[in-house]
Amino acid sequence: MADPLTVEDRFFLRIALKNRLLNQGQAETAARAAADQRAPIARVVQSLGLLDPRQIERVREAMAASQVMRLDALFGEILLEQGHATRAQLQEAFAEQRRQRYRARVGHILVRQRVIPPDVQRRVISEVIRRLRTQEQGQEQAPPPPPRGSDDLFGSSVEESRPLFDESVSEPIPLRDDSVSEALPRPE
Repeated sequence: MADPLTVEDRFFLRIALKNRLLNQGQAETAARAAADQRAPIARVVQSLGLLDPRQIERVREAMAASQVMRLDALFGEILLEQGHATRAQLQEAFAEQRRQRYRARVGHILVRQRVIPPDVQRRVISEVIRRLRTQEQGQEQAPPPPPRGSDDLFGSSVEESRPLFDESVSEPIPLRDDSVSEALPRPE
């Protein structure tokens, strides 16, 4: 049987759970309702009264921050492989990124700090894109994953991306504070 939830919906639930906006029971209820209604999880959690629109937007911002961390971790791994930056320089850039609440990309921080020149940044970005495409092609050619039991509705077996340089990876991805008016960048 095909998984009733999209990868994005499972990711939404994981972020909401990690940030304690939903408890396990609420997440399971929302997952079942979304599967039954074949509706996006954000719409379902709002219609069930589990999250309000502001909380849903905060989860989406945390999802975007997580994707930034994932891509920047790959960027950092390539810089290390190619000898363009040290682990200490990368760790400092990731720390700066967290201080800026994920509004700045690690590559831009490293260019601004004169760790790497802009042409290296462009070449590494091209390599990140190439590797992501290779990964996508590998996933498309891979055999389908084994079916999961009904008790695993939101995909705990889905591999979570864990940024190499982010020490806070085991902590919840910080949701935007009410006192902060700027939003995280939205994925294009």
